[in-house]
Amino acid sequence: MATPMEVMGRQAEQATVAAFLERASPAPAGLVLYGPAGIGKTILWREAVMAAEQRGWRVLIVRGAEAEAALPFAGLISLLDPVADVVLSSLPPALSAALAVAMRRAAPTESEPDPLIVSVATLAAIRLLGQAPNPLLVAIDDLQWLDASTRRLLEFVARRLRSEPVTWLATVRSGQHDSAGQLVSALSESRTELIELGPLPLAALAELLRRRLGAMFRRPTLLRIQRASAGNPFFALELGRALLRRGITVAPDVLPVPEDIAALLRDRLAALSPIAADAVLVTTVLANPTRAGVVAVLGGGAAATDGVQEAIQAAILERDGESIRFTHPLLASVAYDDAPDGKRRMIHGLVAQRATDAEERARHLARSSTRPNERIARELERAARSARNRGSAEGAAELAELSLRSTPIGRQDEARRRGILAAKYLLQAGDAEQARSILEPLARQLSGGQPRAEVLVALADTYRGADWDTATRLLNEAAAHAGESLTRIAVERRLATAAYMTLSDRRAGREHARRALELAEAAGDNAELAASLVQLAWLDWSVDSVVRHDLLDRAAALHARLPATTFESLINARGLIMLFSGDIDGARQEFLATRAVAERVGDSYALAHALLELITVETRGGNWPLALDWARQAEATAHLIGHRLLEAGVFVRKANVLAHLGSADDARRAGEAGLHLSRQVGATSEEAYAQEVIGFLELSLGDAEAAERRLGTVVERYRAAGSEARFDANHFEALVSLGKLAEAERALQPFEARARQQERPWWMAVSAHCRGLLMAAGGDVAGARRMLNRALALHERVDVPFDRARTLLALGEVERRDRRRGASRRSIGAALAEFERLGARLWAERARRSLARGGPQRGVGSSETDQRIIELVARGNTNREIAATLFMSPHTVDTHLRRIYRAFGVRSRAELARHASAGKASTGSEVDLDR
Repeated sequence: MATPMEVMGRQAEQATVAAFLERASPAPAGLVLYGPAGIGKTILWREAVMAAEQRGWRVLIVRGAEAEAALPFAGLISLLDPVADVVLSSLPPALSAALAVAMRRAAPTESEPDPLIVSVATLAAIRLLGQAPNPLLVAIDDLQWLDASTRRLLEFVARRLRSEPVTWLATVRSGQHDSAGQLVSALSESRTELIELGPLPLAALAELLRRRLGAMFRRPTLLRIQRASAGNPFFALELGRALLRRGITVAPDVLPVPEDIAALLRDRLAALSPIAADAVLVTTVLANPTRAGVVAVLGGGAAATDGVQEAIQAAILERDGESIRFTHPLLASVAYDDAPDGKRRMIHGLVAQRATDAEERARHLARSSTRPNERIARELERAARSARNRGSAEGAAELAELSLRSTPIGRQDEARRRGILAAKYLLQAGDAEQARSILEPLARQLSGGQPRAEVLVALADTYRGADWDTATRLLNEAAAHAGESLTRIAVERRLATAAYMTLSDRRAGREHARRALELAEAAGDNAELAASLVQLAWLDWSVDSVVRHDLLDRAAALHARLPATTFESLINARGLIMLFSGDIDGARQEFLATRAVAERVGDSYALAHALLELITVETRGGNWPLALDWARQAEATAHLIGHRLLEAGVFVRKANVLAHLGSADDARRAGEAGLHLSRQVGATSEEAYAQEVIGFLELSLGDAEAAERRLGTVVERYRAAGSEARFDANHFEALVSLGKLAEAERALQPFEARARQQERPWWMAVSAHCRGLLMAAGGDVAGARRMLNRALALHERVDVPFDRARTLLALGEVERRDRRRGASRRSIGAALAEFERLGARLWAERARRSLARGGPQRGVGSSETDQRIIELVARGNTNREIAATLFMSPHTVDTHLRRIYRAFGVRSRAELARHASAGKASTGSEVDLDR
């Protein structure tokens, strides 16, 4: 069978189908997929058929076709033709003859075959095929077009199957699935499942258009396509193609319907009387159309009532209680698009006169007018703010753009304010490109002063997800024009963020945050003051790892009095500080709250950011499948709003999850993709995070040198940016593994001091773990054991299971060196069990190797490089020969050897060679690292 197109946005339905096939009941069972034409039933059906074939099932396939619906037994022929020879030769002669005639494999006799005999023959054929060792799947696509004769036969068969392993899989169009119900009516309800395929979600629709058409439509356009197509993938693709043919990537208010579809719909609309056509046009423009509302707009009376009823009888409109709606959204698009401009404006004017909702009234006023009008522009601006307060970023952006277009020429202050407002709402709706197209002409019109600064700040915001260098340049220019105004506060806060994101100078960034706070205090603006307090708290944390509860508590009190749309900065900062302090559950609750509010108020950027942090939360918390699920949601959201920095963030955090899972190739690809995107947008902090993730992957693979190269570069970058207080435990472990103990000591001491001072259990656990590794590398095995036991006790107070498992592994290896073999096996065994529970394949393998051959302290002698060096020493190779073999310098070989000597308690190459030989003899493994 041909490979089907990829199923998109149907994860729940796919899971149901997979579970249905997995059960493979020995008794008959049925599964029916139903939904409107074009919704994707056949693609899911084809995937299910392929899955059954891959499981070794015997599969019989029949596809209904409208053109063949009147041909007797057309479906039966398609179904049994591939197995006809086997079936006809195995059935009793009378049944075989009747079936052969029905399938047109034999000429009819003088008397027509008895329908009952054909039915019995078909039942016997299905039973025969169902006797095979593997289950039988009867797969029917478009059941509604199956000819009546075949359908009757299959219903006869279904009623009489009792214990045969026959599974039915059918697709049927909505409104016609009663025929499917008849087909499986003989099966018990517990063995019959119906799956309704509803509209595709927005993210899946966007991915469908991107993959099939190679087009990246922006979120507002996607929303219009989704509304017009009712989430139907077939219609969505046709609408997308129509837009591309016209060279449009930003959809107009009414989408161009493809001509072949439009022609069919016009035929239905053309049959309406003039008053019914007017009723349909009114319905297209009303936000919540009701029968009474349409009649009222048309002036009332019997004629208007009859017009609505005529449209309902023609199946153009349908009733839902008091409401009315189109039977398909594309009918609305064609009806509106085909109406004359004057007629449309008249209808909008009539609706505006009767509208009680301010937003709806403003929208219709704008569309009823042919020229700019300040009164209408003011109404639209108020309506835009109202829509945003209700949580509709898209609606607010649309109204704000209409307000800007309605502003008369010469009103520059109003145009600037409305342009900035429209850009702000467009950004929140995820359309930075459209926001930029509004602001750039405004910036060109202004030569200087605060008005120019305001526009430049808004313009810089549109580049924060795509080009931090450009954003910073615009902000620096804005600072020169802003004076001491509220705009200057916004400039200082954004410059602080730029310093953080680009790792240019975080101490300078903190000074920008302090200046913003001073200006906000003086201005008495609560929103700016709250945001400035949060930002300074975050930068104090990022520079000195100090939690400024005073700033965060004060910001929280201010936020309680502010609208919900200003929520995200406080929760994000507080959640991040909790996360990096080891309070996993607290961070989880903060970011779940962020996500909920972001969804409620319609802020796509805040939603994507919350999802990003939830990935990190669940990675730390050891819930890696959930972390990958958050990654999928974050990827869809970031892609929809076209925010490359957020897309980079998803790649990096997904790479981190995959690295923990041990999916090395996938993790490296995702990490490198995040690295590339981060560099493109100039987000050095995200680039550094990508390097950290890849460095952790190298450490997990046992390549301490590669890990140190990556992680050491990151440490230097943070140090140069003023974040000297930052500590990376993976970099520390790489240093210890490479024997760079003095450097490791210098890195650990300030972190130990901060951990003791702030009494944070996770920091203290990490600190004790690292100190234990350093003591073991220095030969203080007993001290290392005590310190790692202390780290283990501290890990019990925090929910970071992967770190706890790493401590158990290190403890077990140190216990072995201390000749506590039973304790060592218990510790390493517990580590292995935890790694396996988490799904950490690379670390589980490391623990298995340690159990199998006994290892010294973690990282020493267990890497492939160390093993090869030990092997080559045992063969009598010199350092120079080893270096040539392993493509490294003699100095690096010497460093490895000094560290290995220390770990094994030997002083010469000869002793090491004897040690290795003894290990092979005693354990049968390459080297017994416990000798």
